[in-house]
Amino acid sequence: MVKNSVINNFQLSEHFKLYEFECPHCEAVKVTPQLIEVLERFRELTGNEPCVITSGYRCYYQNRKVGGARESRHLYGDAVDIRIWRYLERMTFEELARLALEAGFTYVAMEDDHLHADVRPLLPGQKPKIDDLRRKGVYE
Repeated sequence: MVKNSVINNFQLSEHFKLYEFECPHCEAVKVTPQLIEVLERFRELTGNEPCVITSGYRCYYQNRKVGGARESRHLYGDAVDIRIWRYLERMTFEELARLALEAGFTYVAMEDDHLHADVRPLLPGQKPKIDDLRRKGVYE
């Protein structure tokens, strides 16, 4: 049997391969074209710093295993968690989150060790949003 990471080893865009979005449990992949476009813009805005995706698509089992929200956007293929330590060498967490919105993400959550960003559909009148879910003192 061929592992999906071999099958999924092809370029989606200039800087992202399909396997980067695989579910670690089942190796299935869902990723929206909009997410890829926004990730490319985010990379440009952050000085072409590589985006290390720590979580892309999640099946329901994997989402439960990691304690994800019941209706997590990871289940729909329009969310990523991005490792952030390299960015924080030259900008604040808040600046990074604002750049994520500027790139086109519609929801950004600052977490202790990563940035959650997604392109969830917004309801009429709803605006893109940043939440700070960090424990106090982690990056202060």
